[in-house]
Amino acid sequence: VYVLFKEQSEINQVAWRGLDLFNVVGTNTWLGAAPVSEPNAVVEFFGQMVGLDNKERITDNKVDNFLATLPDEAGDLTIELTGADLIGGYYNGPVTATVIDSTIPESLELSVDSQPFEPGASVEVTEEGGHVVLARDDAGGREFVFFVIDSIGPDLSADASPTGTVVSGPVTITASASDIGQSGVASITYRATGAETIAETVVAGDEVSFDITTDGDTTVTIFATDVAGNVSVTRTIDLSIDQTAPTVIAEVIAPTPAPASGWYTSDVTVRVTGTDAGSGSAAITIDGVITDVDPAAATASVDETITAEGETTLSFSAVDDGGTPDSGSISVSIDTRAPTLTVSPD
Repeated sequence: VYVLFKEQSEINQVAWRGLDLFNVVGTNTWLGAAPVSEPNAVVEFFGQMVGLDNKERITDNKVDNFLATLPDEAGDLTIELTGADLIGGYYNGPVTATVIDSTIPESLELSVDSQPFEPGASVEVTEEGGHVVLARDDAGGREFVFFVIDSIGPDLSADASPTGTVVSGPVTITASASDIGQSGVASITYRATGAETIAETVVAGDEVSFDITTDGDTTVTIFATDVAGNVSVTRTIDLSIDQTAPTVIAEVIAPTPAPASGWYTSDVTVRVTGTDAGSGSAAITIDGVITDVDPAAATASVDETITAEGETTLSFSAVDDGGTPDSGSISVSIDTRAPTLTVSPD
C-alpha cells in the first residue's frame, strides 16, 4: 500500500507527501495519520494498492473512512499514552490513551481505528499494529494520536554446517530472523560455551554467520531482538568437532619374544590398536575388513592371526568418530617347515 497526500489553503500550496501505513494484524486494514498545518485546509490523498491477485487498485479521498480533522485552537485536547514501554517508536504491549485536559470531561468521546465514537476519557488498545485514537468533547475539542503496538518477538532460524554427531572440520553457524510484528528485526545476539568460548556478541541486522573451529564439544546460543525490544525464542545448537586424526599402531602379540632371525616358526597374532583422545576410534580396518569399535573408548584394538607361509604384509587403518583416518602397515615372516637334507656318497 502506498499513499500520497497534500493540503491546500489560500495561503499555502503544499507538495505531495508520503504517509506511513501500518497493518492491523490479522485484518486487511491499514492505518496511518499525519497532522495538517493550517485551519480550513483542504486535504487530498491518493492511494495505490496491490491485491493478492497482483492487480493494482487506486483510491482517493471520496472514501468514507478518510478523516481530515484539524483541532480548533480554542478547544484543543491532549491525549496521553501510557502502558507498555515505548522503544524505537513502538509500544511493546497494550497502550491506554487518556484525554487529560478536557474542560467538559463528562462529554468526552473516543474512537479507535475509525470505529464509532464511545463515551469515555480513556481507552485501552491491545491489538498488534498501527492505531488511531480520535477524541472530541462538547466544547469543540478535537485531537487524534497515532501509535503502533508490536509485542511479538521475531522468528529466528539457525543452522550448523556441516552436520553430524561429530564433524572433522570447522562448523559454520548461520542464523536469520524475520519480524512478524511491525517494527522489524534490530539485531541477532549469539554466544558460545564449552570447548570454544565466545562472549555475548550483538550483530545489527537480520542475518549473522560465524565459525566454530575448536576441537571438542561447544554449545551455541542465539536469539533475535526487534526494534520494539521483543526477543525471539532462543535457539541452541550443540556440536562436536574432532579434527585430530587417531593414532594407529600394529604389533605382534604372540608368539613372543620375536625371533632374532625375524622368521616365526608358528602362526602369528598381530594386534592393531587405534587411540583417539577426542571423539574416539569408530572403526579399525585390516586388509579391507572393517571392524566397528566403541567410539566412547579412547583406545580400541582388533587382533588378526597370520598363518600363511612366507612374508605377509597387513595394511591397517583407524578412523575416529569424526571421520578422520590414520593408517600404516606391518610385515610378518613365517616358516614352519623344516629344511630338507640331502646326503650324497662321495
